[in-house]
Amino acid sequence: MDLIRDSGMHVAEAVCTAPMTKVTIEEYYNRWAEKPTIFGGIPSTLLLGESTTDEEFEGYLDHLFKAVAPGSRMILGIADTTPPQAVFDRLVRIGERVEKEGRLPLEGGAFRPLAPSALGGTEEPASGGLARDGQFRHVQDDVLGGDQISIRDHILGLLEHGVKADEILQRGLLAAMEVISDRFRSGEAFIPEVLLSARVMNEAVSACPRC
Repeated sequence: MDLIRDSGMHVAEAVCTAPMTKVTIEEYYNRWAEKPTIFGGIPSTLLLGESTTDEEFEGYLDHLFKAVAPGSRMILGIADTTPPQAVFDRLVRIGERVEKEGRLPLEGGAFRPLAPSALGGTEEPASGGLARDGQFRHVQDDVLGGDQISIRDHILGLLEHGVKADEILQRGLLAAMEVISDRFRSGEAFIPEVLLSARVMNEAVSACPRC
């Protein structure tokens, strides 16, 4: 572990912890918290109903959020891949737990609900100062949410209504990417989210060659 830490690599991918291996998440995090970034932390066996009960699965997640506080240099993921027989509801549950408890810095699993202003019903975004005028809101939401499916229809809809391609690019697509960039720098977003938004951008440009 020390050789990997001192190797100069930036990310240790598919880090698999106990009970699937002998090394606990605490040991990985305590020894690698400065570098490299840990990508993983959830053994794939936890997604299998025949090897892990629901109680054991939830217990591991409870422990995980406490063990990796404050959460810097940690990208949560399945190590090393999601098995075909995975219980899909457990993947959903991981996403729900991260949404509720994964805001940095972690406080040992403390629950921190979003502020009311971040739950909708306002034209101001939760972060980044994004101008959420209705004309470009759907395009911005597609980029922020990594929605490759909807972006094409939303782009074509704007073009059909006479919106200029340059406006779509500047006020819709690039404005949302700036928010993603700010979130990444502040630790609110991670590499997978950035990649998803970049893919949406590629899809948008293919739908709008003039963008």
